[in-house]
Amino acid sequence: MSARVPGADDDAAPSLLARVYARWHQPLRRLLGRQMRNREDAEDAVQEVFVRYAASGKALPPEEQEPYLRVIARHVSHDAWRRSAGAPGRESVSLDEHMELAQQLPAGEGSDPLQAAHHRERLGRLEQAMAELPERRREAFVLHSIDGLTQTEVAQRMGISRRMVHNHVTLAMAYCELRVQYGSAEDMRLMQGLLAQAATDGEGRE
Repeated sequence: MSARVPGADDDAAPSLLARVYARWHQPLRRLLGRQMRNREDAEDAVQEVFVRYAASGKALPPEEQEPYLRVIARHVSHDAWRRSAGAPGRESVSLDEHMELAQQLPAGEGSDPLQAAHHRERLGRLEQAMAELPERRREAFVLHSIDGLTQTEVAQRMGISRRMVHNHVTLAMAYCELRVQYGSAEDMRLMQGLLAQAATDGEGRE
């Protein structure tokens, strides 16, 4: 049975993430390297796998880590494929799809006021997350995911490269997904710090 990631005041949290990172970073890079177009995309995908793992709040025993991470990797790979081969006129996943985390939560169905309040709270966090984004990142995110411009069109509108637009949109989506999990930006920064420490510790052991 899985446990929750220890709290902020528990020194086990960064070391736990570091151990997972150190153990599975290379296997995941090999796995995703066979599925992505280039090494850069593969490394981005690996990092996204660990972001999603950290956001899940799970502290899995060693025997459960590989299957769980492989499931996440499969989803990340599928998302990347959809971004590269998506519907005509769109080069990334729509905002609605990337809001799936919030939409899958109880959406106030029926007359349960607790469910409705919980759903409103999560959607409120999503709105706050968008407000917290850096101005240029928010602009790229809104133009692409809400206004429906392609990434090429956003790049032309903003006077930046398409790659930079892709980075802005991807980071904005990842931030919003993670931010919904936490009650404050402070909690979010804590998780970012733990993940960064895990990556640093893990790379030091490779």
